[in-house]
Parts: sequence; structure tokens; C-alpha cells
Amino acid sequence: MAGFPGVSSLCENPNEVFLDVSKLLLTYADNILRNPNEEKYRSIRIGNPTFSTKLLPIRGAVECLFEMGFEEAETHLVFPKSASVDQLRRVRETLAAERDQRLGADQRASCSSASSSTSSPAPTPTAASEPQRPIQPPPSGLGSKSFLETMQANFQHVMVYENPELQQKALRCLPHKQLCSRAKERLCKAREADPECSLGEEDMLVLELLQWFKQDFFTWVDNLACSRCGGKTHSLGSLPPSTDDLLWNANRVENHYCNACDLTTRFPRYNNPEKLLETRRGRCGEWANCFTLCCRALGLEARYIWDSTDHVWTEVFSRSQHRWLHCDSCENACDKPLLYEMGWGKKLSYVFAFSKDQVVDVTWRYSSKHKEVLSRRTQVQETWLLHAINGLNTVRQQSLSAERGRSSWRGC
Repeated sequence: MAGFPGVSSLCENPNEVFLDVSKLLLTYADNILRNPNEEKYRSIRIGNPTFSTKLLPIRGAVECLFEMGFEEAETHLVFPKSASVDQLRRVRETLAAERDQRLGADQRASCSSASSSTSSPAPTPTAASEPQRPIQPPPSGLGSKSFLETMQANFQHVMVYENPELQQKALRCLPHKQLCSRAKERLCKAREADPECSLGEEDMLVLELLQWFKQDFFTWVDNLACSRCGGKTHSLGSLPPSTDDLLWNANRVENHYCNACDLTTRFPRYNNPEKLLETRRGRCGEWANCFTLCCRALGLEARYIWDSTDHVWTEVFSRSQHRWLHCDSCENACDKPLLYEMGWGKKLSYVFAFSKDQVVDVTWRYSSKHKEVLSRRTQVQETWLLHAINGLNTVRQQSLSAERGRSSWRGC
């Protein structure tokens, strides 16, 4: 529409949805046009409930903002001083014209209906003459809001793995040369056993990294040993996080209590992979968090996998096999996607992959019981979920450099 694909996409939504969203978009535009020097009108917080529930999941809505001239910053969409106000005005006028046309059509239809009702009795409705119900807009209840906030938090968190300084810090913790040497040996043995083996050095490096991470680097924690006597402790609720805990994203601190010493040992659940390079312990959250960073530090294309039934792991892209490989560092398991459903008996419902580039619903590759999984996916509507994922990806794509492509493997 008038050279604006985002506006065209927005127009494809049901009329009620278009009118609601376009009203909000016009408000954003008018605030800038009327108050060009007011900074508060030039930014939209991505976590704002209005944005996250009323705009982000709607097809074409975020695209309209980008067509106006908004750009993505870390936590906000920002209309920069260098952006063209004329472009903003053109998109605004296009939206307003479409909105006026639709409102006018609704008003004419209403008047026509009222006129008909005064001149003749209303016909009895039949199945054939009943109008189809419009597609319902995405839910705005607590369920969808909480769901979207979790997706946004994970999508933002994976960007920490792209920090060059943090990657260098992780590399200093890794026995890079040793891992590469073992990977080469493993590949040679595989090719001796099968001359047609199509795997690459990178695939073997993933296997070596998994083994080293579980056997030599990270430690599983159920309950910490008592900090005084070294004896067993048991979980006794939670403790308030300290300032230092919060600095490393440990919003939750477990209380591991020793009856013999009458002493509490604190177990902060750190969510910052830099801190985990130091502590090297935890449960699946800490393991997957730190392991994914190590993969990225080695130049492996990796993404963080979140399962709504309380587990997380990693996927690594195999260039030789042209596909993503399931990697669970807690289990030293590679390419065993049915481990959770068939091995653990998990009742999966939502499994998402988060990378620097995009969010992907990967639920179906982790299950062989798709009908059962679908019956459990009741937390949000499927159409809402699809639009939410598309909206998140649109925002992220706008912020990526024009120079794209996979990160180069550091090699052995």
C-alpha cells in the first residue's frame, strides 16, 4: 500500500484489530509531530505492556513503526533525530486514510442497517445468512503477557553470548588446543571406521566440548555441602539476594541448611554466564547458560533452548550436516532430541530456540507424539504465538548489521 509493506500487512488483519492498532500507531506518530523536541515521545520501551501485548503480536504493526523511521536500541524502539519526519508523516497519512475509509464504511453500514430495520421486520437468522465470526485478536490476559515476557527475556539474554570480551574470557577457560587435537583424532578414527563418513572437525569438537564440560569443568548441584563441616545440607526455602547477587543476575538465592552446625549455606542461582565461568556449578539452567557461551566463544553457531516444562539445553549448527544438533551438557548428550519425551517421560508442550538472529518454535523435533503435544499447548492461542514470534524476529532483524552470515568458526 503506497509503497509501505508494513501498512499492507497490517491491513490484512481483521477490521477490529486494524482499527485498534492503527489508532495506537497514529498516537505515536502524532506525539512526535506535535512535540518534535520531546525525547519521551521518541522512544517506546519494548517491555511496555501496551507495546508487547497490543503491537508486537500483530502482523505488520512493528513493521509500520520501522517504516515510520523507528530503530531498535537495546531496550527501546527509538525515533532518532536523523530520521525523516516527512517519511513519518507519509506513513501516518496512509494509515489515517485507510482508517477513515474503514470507519466511514462501518458508519454507512450501520445507517443502512438502521434504515432497513424501520421499514421491514428483521429476517430470522439462518446458518447460511449468519456472518462469519472475525478472527479474535491475540489474548491480552496474564497468561499471554507472562508468556511473552519469558520469550522476550530469553531473546534478550542470548545477546550476552555475542560480547567479544566475554567470549575471550571464556576462551581462556577452555583447553582449546587440547579439544581441537582430540577432535581431529576422533574424526580420523571415524573416517577409518567409515570411509564415507561426512562429519566434519567441527562436529567432533562439539563432542569433545560436551565431554570436557561435564567431566572436567562444571559440577551439578542438588544441595551444597555445609560451608563449615562439609556435611550434607537440605533445602530450606530461599534467602534475599545481596547486592552482589543481583549484580550477577541471581534474583533467587537458595537456603541450604546444615542441621549439625545449625548453619545456612547460600546458593545464589546466577544467570550471568561470566559469573558461571568462575563458580562452575549449578543445575540445568547454569549448565546450558555457560555451555552455550563456550560454544559461541569457539565460533560454533549455537542457540539456547528453553522448554516450558522446566529444562534448558543448547543446539549447535552442524555445517557438514546442514542441521541443528541437540546438545545437552548436563547429560553429555548430542543429537538425541527424543531424550526428554522417550527417555525422561516428559510431557512437552512448548520448546523454543533463541539465538542472536531469531526465535524458532522447535517443539516438534523433540517429540514423536505431535497430537498429544498439540493438545497440551493451551497456554496461548497458536495464531497469537505465531504473530508474537514474527514480531520478535522483525524487531531483532532490524537491529542486525547488513553484513550477515554465520559466524566464522575459529578452527583448530
